[in-house]
Amino acid sequence: MRALLFGNNVGLMSPVAALLSRAGFGIDLVTCASKMIRCSSIENLFITKSDVKLIDLVYKKSRFKYDLIVPCDDESIGLILNSSMSEKEKLRILPIVNKLNIVHLFSKIGLSNTFAENGINTPNYFVANNEDDIIKAFCSFKGGFFIKLDSSGGGLGVFPCDSRDQFEEIKHKIAFPVLVQEKIEGDLIDLSGFFQNGKLVYFGYAEILESRPDKFGPSVLRRYHKLSGIDVEIFDRLGELGQALGANGFVNIGSVRSAEDGKIYFIEADMRPTAWVEHQKFFEEDPAVRIKDYFLYGRTLSRDDIVGDMTTSGAESTIVIPYFHRMDRCEIIENKYNCHSFRTDYLDKKVEKWWHRPLAELFLTLGRVFHVGTVRTIGDRIWDTYIE
Repeated sequence: MRALLFGNNVGLMSPVAALLSRAGFGIDLVTCASKMIRCSSIENLFITKSDVKLIDLVYKKSRFKYDLIVPCDDESIGLILNSSMSEKEKLRILPIVNKLNIVHLFSKIGLSNTFAENGINTPNYFVANNEDDIIKAFCSFKGGFFIKLDSSGGGLGVFPCDSRDQFEEIKHKIAFPVLVQEKIEGDLIDLSGFFQNGKLVYFGYAEILESRPDKFGPSVLRRYHKLSGIDVEIFDRLGELGQALGANGFVNIGSVRSAEDGKIYFIEADMRPTAWVEHQKFFEEDPAVRIKDYFLYGRTLSRDDIVGDMTTSGAESTIVIPYFHRMDRCEIIENKYNCHSFRTDYLDKKVEKWWHRPLAELFLTLGRVFHVGTVRTIGDRIWDTYIE
């Protein structure tokens, strides 16, 4: 089996390559990111000098036989959509089933419309074409709302809005039309997974416990739950979502469990992997096994796969996992959240001298313990100068 990956986000490409390699794929990667030369999961690496050349090479290589083609970031999907390729050529590369599904790619407005048209539970919303439209939202959504730029990724372009003063602070960042979406109070839940031909192959259930720089930024700490202990209705809703999106690859699915009615509201479904794509290997199962089973035997996820011992509880049914590469150095030195148990080095680290790393960690530790800023600065400088 062979997979073609493309994109420029090292933090997404590396774990996807590792996951698919364990699933039995030979990996080809097209990227502008020269750092990926250090990724041992890649068999054939093609480094281009510009995004235009990247897309051109992806198109040329897509004519060869690949079992799976994976865009690894939102921007790459945007480049495909805005390229001069024909619709048929784009569909060969994009992670969707047919041309009807293009409408929701790299578009938050298109996604909300797709959810609504297919009966997928999502917060109330409308499309604002000017500032006056947004002002009306203060009457419609008493509990606050989000203003979302139509095309953005990685948590960027999403602005919480609870007051007129807050709107005045952010309005210069807004390019119309925008999505105005009701704020649902509750727990943020990640349900990201992998689909083929609209059918669910695997997914994970994780509560978002901590994000940075705020609750709307990239997540740093999650609590994963065994699928055998979650509401089986979630499985049914994800099946409906996969069909509605025409999903044919990785999908980064964000949702919120309402504190008011307990229902799951889908707020995000980006057609690309998440940086947490293989973290389930630390807990319930390695997603690579599910993906391999699909491509070898055509197996998709069924209700029987997730209905298990419902009495399982406590530490056996959940696990808290930090994202090592999003933690700061002091937290890593302290081994906060037992983070070293979940460390995965996808790229071979380059250290000029063997003693630079322990020396940097020594200065950082001394600076933290004795609250000496100068010592910590020395540690930071050693780290930044000699350790990538």
